[in-house]
Amino acid sequence: MERYTISSLSEFLALVEKAKKSEEANNNKADFIYRGQREDKPLRPRLGRLVPKGKRKKIERLMFDEFKRTSIALTDLQPDTDWDFLSIGQHHNLPTRLLDWTYRIGSFVVCRREGACQNRWEETKFGSLDAENQDR
Repeated sequence: MERYTISSLSEFLALVEKAKKSEEANNNKADFIYRGQREDKPLRPRLGRLVPKGKRKKIERLMFDEFKRTSIALTDLQPDTDWDFLSIGQHHNLPTRLLDWTYRIGSFVVCRREGACQNRWEETKFGSLDAENQDR
């Protein structure tokens, strides 16, 4: 994997644009998806980071059932399925097995403190995944 050192948002955006053009030149028309996280660690959903192995299934069920019971006031939507409740729960910080991804690069850039983005690129890790060539 190639490594780059960037020092500004404009450098990062230019690097992403270059990568997109390279993919398009290879007939890969799929857009990129992004996930930002503050630390260079494996991608794990919140549930996997907070709840120890061996207890996840039971604790997940307790939290999810309680969320379903009490969450109706959080939304005007009428959730019909567990998937509906999971997506609403994820939005409201319920620890789930879901990972948030986005097509919007601006949503991907990680702010180091709430309310104030700092120019601290050296502490933020960015990676890419070639989903087409992953072992299934």
